[in-house]
Amino acid sequence: MDQSFDEPVELDGSDSTRIRRGEAGQRLTLHPGGLLLARRGKVAEISWRGIESIEMMPMSPRWSTARAWAILGRNGAVIFPHEFDEQWTAGPIGDWLRHHRPDLDLPGPTSLAPLPLGIPNHQVPLVLLPGILVGIGVATVSFGMSLMMAALLVLGCLGAILLMVVSPRWERVPRYALYGLCAVPVLIALVLWLLE
Repeated sequence: MDQSFDEPVELDGSDSTRIRRGEAGQRLTLHPGGLLLARRGKVAEISWRGIESIEMMPMSPRWSTARAWAILGRNGAVIFPHEFDEQWTAGPIGDWLRHHRPDLDLPGPTSLAPLPLGIPNHQVPLVLLPGILVGIGVATVSFGMSLMMAALLVLGCLGAILLMVVSPRWERVPRYALYGLCAVPVLIALVLWLLE
């Protein structure tokens, strides 16, 4: 059965840059004239011809390294389609884009997931592990810390860095777990230091 592109389609989503769910509700309407995003009392519209490109973009302008595919409008509007449909290229958003803008290159289904640290998930250990080892080495050699204290301090610092840069609603590691990752190792390291 052929899909009709004459009737508007409304998709409810959640703004992944908001911590409180009550502030995160948003709606995307696909209609013959373009896309209409309603979020936190504001409306942004992009006509089909007004879509400039589809590219990976930072999800929050401050501190966050989280990146995701975005529909960019010539008018400056940015829509993150994964907030409405995780497999958006295979759903209504992808169907409407292919119908109205067949010239746009849509990303493949394997690359649709947001990147919490701005790099592919399989590369995260290759970046974090050397950083942890170097941090422990610097703390033990330069500051004369025990291996245990250095490891705890580096773990706390890593938690603090993740807390600052990842998207506030990153589902894979809940935010309260990152608070614990920051506070608990630093407190243990402080107690060990006081007991020395």
